[in-house]
Amino acid sequence: MKMNRKYISYFIGAIILAGAFFPLKINYEWIGLLMLFIAIILLFEVVEVSRPKRIKRWSVNSKGKFSRMIKFSLFLGLPISIIIMYLIHNKAQLFYSAIFILLPVVLIFAWIGFLDWQACIKLSLQEKYKVDLK
Repeated sequence: MKMNRKYISYFIGAIILAGAFFPLKINYEWIGLLMLFIAIILLFEVVEVSRPKRIKRWSVNSKGKFSRMIKFSLFLGLPISIIIMYLIHNKAQLFYSAIFILLPVVLIFAWIGFLDWQACIKLSLQEKYKVDLK
């Protein structure tokens, strides 16, 4: 519930902006992309909140950065890019969708996985050695 109150003003603003700029052109693609954008914001909030719990589950042999990058790109980036491609499949060709949507989104989520790995390592070192790393 706290997360809903934190982002409700942004969601209402996004809906108002979408309605103001596209009064005659709002269709299922725009609504779907707006809902997907909101879902991605909430997904990243869940990833941020669950980071301390994930760090506690790490053992001495923690997962490497490459496996974290693969997990984020396959389990988050690939489904999101497939959803985007499905939403706009009537307006874009499959080849161009793969080049300009699938590939960049998967690479961006791999980069996000790398950044999450760095944050997890930093927090685990702070916890282990009781220091404040900046």
